[in-house]
This record gives sequence, structure tokens and C-alpha cells, in this order.
Amino acid sequence: MNILIYIIFLSFNLYPIGFDALNIPSNSMEMSLSGSGIAARYSGAMNPSGNINQSSVIGFSANKWMVEINGNSFYYIDNGYQFTYSSFKVDDIELRNNIPSDAPLDIIESNLLSFGISKSFKIFKDFDFGIGANFHYTQLFVDKFSTLTLDIGLQKPFLNNLRIGLLIKDIGINSSDIPTNYGTGISYYIENFKTEFLLDYLYSKHYNSGINFGLIQRIKMLTFNVGYSKFSNLRTTLSSGIKINLNKKYNFLYSVLSIENTNLGLAHYFGIEISL
Repeated sequence: MNILIYIIFLSFNLYPIGFDALNIPSNSMEMSLSGSGIAARYSGAMNPSGNINQSSVIGFSANKWMVEINGNSFYYIDNGYQFTYSSFKVDDIELRNNIPSDAPLDIIESNLLSFGISKSFKIFKDFDFGIGANFHYTQLFVDKFSTLTLDIGLQKPFLNNLRIGLLIKDIGINSSDIPTNYGTGISYYIENFKTEFLLDYLYSKHYNSGINFGLIQRIKMLTFNVGYSKFSNLRTTLSSGIKINLNKKYNFLYSVLSIENTNLGLAHYFGIEISL
């Protein structure tokens, strides 16, 4: 499928290609919850402070995003550290100018690569603090761009079932083109039913404000996720996912996401997670 250059890649909205693609979820867990989870108990996908509660795992996923944007991702978590890698690529982009023609000027491709490292640890006994650094590289035709961003997160448990989280994400070190995101979230866990409710509020000057909602339900060897997000001037998404404990060592993950009021189709992520 040939894709016109001015309607592709742009993550949750149709912007010119660039670092808006950083909003594409990098793993199955993040996508299945529509990006919610600033205060999640056992996930560092959104908040780097959440790594401290996770066991040692390594994960791989094959990712199919909208309009034939495909990629893969990798993560490794151990002792509060998390290392991540993700890549996305789109082929067959038609390069055209403003003069109508049957044939494009050229067929090109675009790539996005991201590398990240984060560390979480306890401060003041009952605060979980995390900081992460991410390097991003994007290429379109002969244009190449790279940038470094920082993430800072904090979580505070209250009683045994309530957590509050704070997040500052995508702090641009060498680029002012990337909007910094500010968020706060709450997690409520019902231990008898193994159910966790997530609610986040996010804001950035580029995307304005948004609400994320997530639900994590564990039933024996299965974990079901449901997510919903709505940004005032950007997009509304609905997602779900499943994690299957094949045995004590291997887990299978699958997630699917749709963007309302678009014809972009569904995004699908397939993953394998290995306990170490």
C-alpha cells in the first residue's frame, strides 16, 4: 500500500512526520491500557518509579501500528533498572509536490528508533522515585533528527490498596519541539478480586489536557487489561489486552487498540515475556 507523505506516521493524530511518533506505545502493556498507569502497582511502562515493584523479566514484541507502520520492541527489567528499545518503520511513502500527477516523485521510507534506561528506588522509606533517559532518532528521506529526553516519576502508597503517582515525561534536553507531558494518577487495588483501577490526568501545552482510565483484572493464569483515553484536541482511544501465564517462566501478551472516528484500522501488539 502506497501512503501519501502528508497523512502518515503520526501516532495518534495526522501531523507532519516527526517526534509526534513518540506517542506510539512501545510495548503491549502500555497499549492495552491506552497509556494509563502513572500510579500502577507493578508496571513501569508509564512511570519509571514503578520498576521497583517488578520482578526480573525480559520481553519482546512484534508491533503493528496504524496505516502499515510496523515495528518491534524489547525491554529488560531487573533490580529497579529498566532498559528499553523500540523501532517503527513505514515503507512505500509517496513523495509528491503540489502539482497533481499520476506518478509520485519518489518512493521513500521513514524510521523511528528509541533507546531508554531508567532506575527506580525508595526515598523517605515509603516513596518510590524513578528517573529515566531516552534517546530518539528519526529519519525521513535525507532528513535525520535525534534528541534526548528525560522522565521523572514518583509514587506514594496509602494504606494497602491506594497509590498516588506523579509524572513529568519527555523533558527535552536538546530540542524544544517535543512537548513535555505532566501527569498525576491514582491506583485503587481490590486484593480479594485481584482488580486494579487506574485513573490519570495528563497535560501538555501542545495536546492540552487528557484523561486516561485503565483496568487490570487477574484471574489465575490470565490477566485482562482494558484502557480508555480522551484528549481534548487530539484523540480518543479504546484498548484491551491479555497476558497468559504459560508456565512459571513464560508469558504470552496480546493487545489491540482503536482510535475513534478514524479509518486508520486497529493496532495489534504480540509479545513474549520471560521471567528471569
